[in-house]
Amino acid sequence: MKHEDRKAAINAYKDRDPALGIFAIRCPSEGLIWVGASRDLDKIKNRIWFTLRMGNAHPKDLQCVWNEQGEDGFGFEELERFDKDLIDLARQRLLKERRDHWLEKLAARPV
Repeated sequence: MKHEDRKAAINAYKDRDPALGIFAIRCPSEGLIWVGASRDLDKIKNRIWFTLRMGNAHPKDLQCVWNEQGEDGFGFEELERFDKDLIDLARQRLLKERRDHWLEKLAARPV
């Protein structure tokens, strides 16, 4: 890849709009689900998995199950994606409402 092409690809990545939404982390062997909201669904899994590998993830119950089951015992699922054009106040309200909905629906724990 040429230097100019690489630079253009990096700039395009930086200029993209982050994906707003709700996600779930599942541990099928334990029957446990954690649900969270993110302002960037494309990055949240990597961030959470990194903190779990380092041993300092929150919530602590997620970290404990990760320590017992290992990375292969977990899955990540995108539950909902929202319109990027929402104003900030509407984003915050929508994320909270939809996260609470999924927590109840899946009998999940919050991330």
